[in-house]
Amino acid sequence: MEIDEILDDSDSALETQIGDLDLSSTDEEDEDNYISATNAQKRHAARKWRPSGFDPKELEFSDRASGINREFKNGGNKPSDYFRAFFDDELMQKIVEETNNYQQQNAAPTAEKTAAWYDTNVEE
Repeated sequence: MEIDEILDDSDSALETQIGDLDLSSTDEEDEDNYISATNAQKRHAARKWRPSGFDPKELEFSDRASGINREFKNGGNKPSDYFRAFFDDELMQKIVEETNNYQQQNAAPTAEKTAAWYDTNVEE
């Protein structure tokens, strides 16, 4: 099958799907949409740009200090090597702490599940 035939087939399938859609609406729906749009316009009309004294700090960009700053050997890398490039020990420790905090704040609904819980750690 040539590319033109494939494209023609996909176009006709799309037209069939579009033809099956119910694009009609009731007067009540149209009125609700109009009221919503009018209310939004009124809310936005009250907003006016004005000086705020905010002076954003300009960030320096260096292509030498961007991206992954780790050398990978050509071939022979394990998936865990790439994982550790993004999830270093510091980030993993933060994930562990937040996981344990979440469990303490949102204890399981049953005592059985709560009793079975133990704090996680980086090694896990």
